[in-house]
Amino acid sequence: MELLLEHGASLGLTPGQLERLAGIRERLATANEPLVNRMLTLRRQWQRQRGPAGQDRGAQRLAQLERIRAAAEPTHERIQRNNRTAMQAVNRLLTPEQRAHLRAIVEDRRARDVSAPAANDGSSDAGGND
Repeated sequence: MELLLEHGASLGLTPGQLERLAGIRERLATANEPLVNRMLTLRRQWQRQRGPAGQDRGAQRLAQLERIRAAAEPTHERIQRNNRTAMQAVNRLLTPEQRAHLRAIVEDRRARDVSAPAANDGSSDAGGND
């Protein structure tokens, strides 16, 4: 969605399309926000249960990790469903030419991402996450 809005001018989006896209983005954010917050909570629980690397993982701990994973699965699926629904709405909004241009932009971005070296491979001290 952000890529689409970033390239709105080159795609020739009309003011009406931009307004409708903003509405789709807002509805998606509203729908996904509590789900993303739930996933973040589950992730923190997972990390606490997992503990440090190499630590003994007894059966009870493994069972708890499985419960957390099972709780996250439907939330993750709902986020994906919301995203697909939003993208279907976007597809209906764009003209065939705009869709083709957007596909080219996405493919170009993917090709650059694949060919770019790893951003943080540990060999550089510039721009670390400290």
